[in-house]
Amino acid sequence: MTDWAPMHLSQTPLWRRVAAHPLVTVFVLALGVRLINLAFLTSDDAFFAEKDTLDYWKLSAKLASRDGFWPALLSITDRMPLYPLAVAGVRSAFGDAPRMVALIQAVIDAGTCTLIAARGALISPLAGLVAGILAALSATLIVLSTQLLTDTLFLFF
Repeated sequence: MTDWAPMHLSQTPLWRRVAAHPLVTVFVLALGVRLINLAFLTSDDAFFAEKDTLDYWKLSAKLASRDGFWPALLSITDRMPLYPLAVAGVRSAFGDAPRMVALIQAVIDAGTCTLIAARGALISPLAGLVAGILAALSATLIVLSTQLLTDTLFLFF
């Protein structure tokens, strides 16, 4: 091989690192893409694009209050309570900060992409890496991770 010949892809240091740690690579890629998307959202209104997002936000405010927790929890008849409880926990810890909910959802969604890669790796390591990268770059997953909707938490579990 001559000095000007391109190095084979599998011999590059980056590829060896990716091949050695494919799940970490998928997690970092997915989280990075979601954090970039989150950074470009300029106002809190961006987290409330769907009608349901406002409903979840209002319900979480009631659940986060000391006096309103049990009445709000017992009044939930049209929604599953796990997601509003999770949002209420974030509100209790960080206040009225929908960006923090989206940040936590970004980490959860990056975990989902990693699980997709792990499932694909059951077929072959390359299939797992490709599946994980495709999930990490999925526009639907990226956008939904910043919306206050149940999709991110539901998909993870």
